[in-house]
Amino acid sequence: MAQAQRIMVIRHAEKPYVDSKERNAGVRMDGSSSHESLAVRGWQRAGALAILFGAAELAQSKGLSVPEHLYASDPEKADKVGSKSRRPKQTLIPLAQRLDLKIHADWLKGQEAELCRDVLEQSGRVLISWQHDLIPDIAAAIPGGKIPATRTWDDERFDLVWVFDLLPNGTYSFKQVHQALLSGDLDI
Repeated sequence: MAQAQRIMVIRHAEKPYVDSKERNAGVRMDGSSSHESLAVRGWQRAGALAILFGAAELAQSKGLSVPEHLYASDPEKADKVGSKSRRPKQTLIPLAQRLDLKIHADWLKGQEAELCRDVLEQSGRVLISWQHDLIPDIAAAIPGGKIPATRTWDDERFDLVWVFDLLPNGTYSFKQVHQALLSGDLDI
């Protein structure tokens, strides 16, 4: 039976926001407005992630890998229970195009356990893009992933990668990698 050697998890890229001083709208790839889509900065991050994960030498320099399988939630299948956010899938589109990979989008927000069952059966390296509030549920479904460091994902962070590496005993080790791709990204 195959088992994923490495599972990498990212939060979808930046989303639209409105505060008292600034408005940051979401846009589809064609430029049309959509509050369920990435903000312009999110599309910038998606492009930068395609370069980071799309080149073996660059990925390895950060302690990452070029993925062989891509996963994201699918807003087209969402109903009353699932999220209609396009952001997780949009975050992976430039990388999928660069690597000529399909984005597996068979699960909705709330189906993290089912997602992980499928991910764990893949061989090689997997990258998941998901809503940040449920990334801890993904970590908890990975053998060895339910640890204090994976209990929460900071609401303000779009610049992290959680990396789970398969150990000989069938559990996974954990490390957090800082993307450091865009201005304002933190390195701590």
